[in-house]
Amino acid sequence: MKLFKTLFAAALFGALPLSAGAFAAETPQSSPSAASKQPASCCRCRCECRQNDKDGTHKPDAAPENPAAAKLQADDLVSNYFHVIGGARPGTAGCSLAQANIACKAVHFAYERRIDKADVPTLRETLLKAWEGMSESERRAFDANFIDVCRLIDSCRADWPKMRGLFEDAGCADEMERLMQNPAAVSAWTELCSHTLTMGNSDE
Repeated sequence: MKLFKTLFAAALFGALPLSAGAFAAETPQSSPSAASKQPASCCRCRCECRQNDKDGTHKPDAAPENPAAAKLQADDLVSNYFHVIGGARPGTAGCSLAQANIACKAVHFAYERRIDKADVPTLRETLLKAWEGMSESERRAFDANFIDVCRLIDSCRADWPKMRGLFEDAGCADEMERLMQNPAAVSAWTELCSHTLTMGNSDE
């Protein structure tokens, strides 16, 4: 499976224009004038700073952008990612609709956890821990659908109007459209998909 995933990753992501964190918001730079107004004795701590700043230019450091990603747990990945994608039964009636619904849930999961802002080594470690904690039958169910779900999401990104009908039939067209129009959601899914495909490989 590792070799298959690696080969598919090269084929799939060679066609995708996004790079990791491509849509992450840029951190605003402080202007020289604002910096000159900050009291010279002011510390660089977070909210503990109590220096008087009469002109209001000094602000505490921003809180972490993604507490959800920092708390991502293996059991969350198993229940809400691996099991969800493994929920369809290829070759059965209604499988394409089920996979459309799964695709929407998978992108939503990645965006809700802000996987695009996760610490990569921690993410990969948690993915692998979740994978290794599943049974062989659970892994087979995931493998049976994952590549099809990746391709389906890629098709939505490439030509959403063409794919909308399928998602309307699945009852999740509006949600999928919102996700596909959200650069952060697409970036989060791209990260999750990429690291899933290569989670058993060396980072080197």
